[in-house]
Amino acid sequence: MRLFLLAIGLMAATEISLANISIGTFGPPVGRVREEAESTQGAFSTRSYVGLFYKTQHYFSWIYDLEFAYVFPQESYENMQPKSKSRAMLWRINGNYYFSPLLYAIAGFTTVHTKVYGEGGTYIEGTRTYYLPNEEGQTSYNTILNFGLGFDLSQTYYGEIQTHVWEVLNSQSRAFSISLALKYRIF
Repeated sequence: MRLFLLAIGLMAATEISLANISIGTFGPPVGRVREEAESTQGAFSTRSYVGLFYKTQHYFSWIYDLEFAYVFPQESYENMQPKSKSRAMLWRINGNYYFSPLLYAIAGFTTVHTKVYGEGGTYIEGTRTYYLPNEEGQTSYNTILNFGLGFDLSQTYYGEIQTHVWEVLNSQSRAFSISLALKYRIF
């Protein structure tokens, strides 16, 4: 956590970093989101985000990318009653290894801070009872691994696709998600 606070402090203290903007999509683990309350099948879902990032100068093959992002709230699907909502914050630290001036590999980790809140109550599915969050909400923290590819278009525009590995050490709970991003850097 201290490393993330240091990264955010570095971003705030650097005059240029406040102008570096990223937009993209970030999805929860594939197959873990249900479109219908009665369904046992998971669906693929993505959520939009906006963030600030800072890339170290490009002197070597490895450079570092620090990012802080806000994932826009998402409401549960229409046919799931009572409603619940979630919002998330992302703190990313990635190493970027440049294969060429245009292509780089991404490896790092993200801490995902998710708050789920809603109308409260219970939902009964078969013999199971699920307790839904109230307005105060519940917060969870996950640290996930990032792997991906990025495209450096003139050191001003970047495009990235990343795969995220959730619950790395637990083979039964391990899951994967993807994210896409477009980053704009102002010098």
